Amino acid sequence: MLQEVRGVFLEDNALRKGRIIVGVSEAILSSWGPRLFAVVQSDLPEVEFEFHAQRSPAVLDRIRAGEYMVGVCTGMADAEADLQSEVIHLEPMVIIPSGLARTGYQVFEPLDVITIESRSGAWASIEEDMRRLKLRRNTSMESFFAVGQMAIEGFGHGLVPHGVAVTLGIAKELLIDLGKEGMNRPVRFVARKSMFARPLIQNFHKALVTHAASI
Repeated sequence: MLQEVRGVFLEDNALRKGRIIVGVSEAILSSWGPRLFAVVQSDLPEVEFEFHAQRSPAVLDRIRAGEYMVGVCTGMADAEADLQSEVIHLEPMVIIPSGLARTGYQVFEPLDVITIESRSGAWASIEEDMRRLKLRRNTSMESFFAVGQMAIEGFGHGLVPHGVAVTLGIAKELLIDLGKEGMNRPVRFVARKSMFARPLIQNFHKALVTHAASI
């Protein structure tokens, strides 16, 4: 009940001022997210945005608690049954070769990788594809950026979202693109149903969908 009251107060108070409080997955806000949000801001100059970086499960919890109005994060729709969730982008997953050494790896060959831990919002969305592609997680980490750095320094092959690899400055020709094999991380726009229906939030969602494909 307290969460509902807090959520209603947040909706009325912030939206009246043209303000949107957004929780964003850390990996997204640390890579391509700011570039996307800058383009959206130019489309909606009258809107004041307040961004917060959190892990995806924390973003969802804070939306439920009425602290954030919307979220841009990862995860599966089943985990968000009490919220309204729409996929706005499919981000390809890539393998960073250990030590950035060229490898003769062929897709569907068994391969041990370092990747994100099970509590991450992204894990549930890539676990089945990992089995399908015969990728085995031999080390898990709390951050995709940590995975990437460990791979760069030769501690093993790293499985990360494409945007993380790009932000780390890794040459495209060194990456093994698994997006072509159907392995992507779904990026979702999430909000409480009452919030999603608000015109200002609808405009924000529409702008994100319009520009996400070009990021």
